[in-house]
Amino acid sequence: MRNSEYVAHLGSHIVFETSFSKILDRYSDRNENLVFINDGARWQWNWITAEYPKATQIS
Repeated sequence: MRNSEYVAHLGSHIVFETSFSKILDRYSDRNENLVFINDGARWQWNWITAEYPKATQIS
């Protein structure tokens, strides 16, 4: 990993998704190279699968 960016938020996942999407939009043409490491919450898997279907997910 040469480049990593992080977003942390305590509260609604909708706010988190919006904040994180702003960062990810810069990489939208490369979403097959995105790797998400998350805590396994179902909303995270659903959001990543819907928005970044080629991304790798690690829980």
